[in-house]
Amino acid sequence: MNEETGSRILLITRNKEVASYVDKNGFLFELQSLNDDESWELFEKIAMFGPEDTKYSKLLHYAST
Repeated sequence: MNEETGSRILLITRNKEVASYVDKNGFLFELQSLNDDESWELFEKIAMFGPEDTKYSKLLHYAST
């Protein structure tokens, strides 16, 4: 954090070496992968507007096979 301006920088990367190069004493937060159910639930929320959206029922059929 810049003490004069209060500014912060958020760096997002999949490569730990990149994050370590930027700030060796910085905070690293590692995300865990989603399982199949969590991935599908997130997809429903974003792409299908929830599990009640019937116009995507064919997609649901293919995704679950």
